[in-house]
Amino acid sequence: MKLIRHITQSTGLGRREVMEAIRSGRVRVNGREEPSASLEVEPGRDRVHMDGKLVRNLPPLHLVLYKPRATVCTKSDPEGRGTVYDLLRARHKRAASVGRLDFHTTGVLLLTTDGELARRLTLPRYGVSRTYRVRLRGRVTEAVLEKWRRGVHVRGRPTRPALIRRLRDAPSGALVMVTLKEGRNRQIHDMARATGLVVQKIHRMRFATIALTGLQPGRYRELTRAEVRRLGKMVRLEERPARKR
Repeated sequence: MKLIRHITQSTGLGRREVMEAIRSGRVRVNGREEPSASLEVEPGRDRVHMDGKLVRNLPPLHLVLYKPRATVCTKSDPEGRGTVYDLLRARHKRAASVGRLDFHTTGVLLLTTDGELARRLTLPRYGVSRTYRVRLRGRVTEAVLEKWRRGVHVRGRPTRPALIRRLRDAPSGALVMVTLKEGRNRQIHDMARATGLVVQKIHRMRFATIALTGLQPGRYRELTRAEVRRLGKMVRLEERPARKR
């Protein structure tokens, strides 16, 4: 396991924060200052210290939470709004969300202490799918849906082609199911705006293979080992044997 991954998943600190600690000489491995974030370490065998404190070999956390409306995905909010971390037990608060959902968006939110897994799951290069149920207002014609399927030019560049299917029509618009393979900030809102539509409601049904089966809003569970393995396989996250010291 790479040094940076060991520290992020054991402490819950962000990748950038840990990288800065390594670069500034605040991390030691087996008593030696270690300048390389990619050093292979074996948790439980190699002793890693950061700022003089032993990095405990805590097992990684992988959670799926049913995000309710009117919550933010940060650990604190200057406006005093509720956060998804208010819903977690104390021992689970070190997990960080894999990307974010908007304040009013509901549905699947993954959280993990494995910074490298989280990073890869959000990189467009791996094409990890996210599926949403979206209520749109406006003229949702087949021509508009075809634009979404081909890619919509927003914020100076085209989106990746989306899978989109009409679920049912409504007097003021339509309910559609959309699958994206990239996670730009407010992407669905931007695509709607670019095609003359307005988003009324978004619910994320699935992130990769992870759905909300059995969960109620505000509730969560730990992922199974099989689910974590499947996610790792999708983003080609394979462990190499630790380097002999």
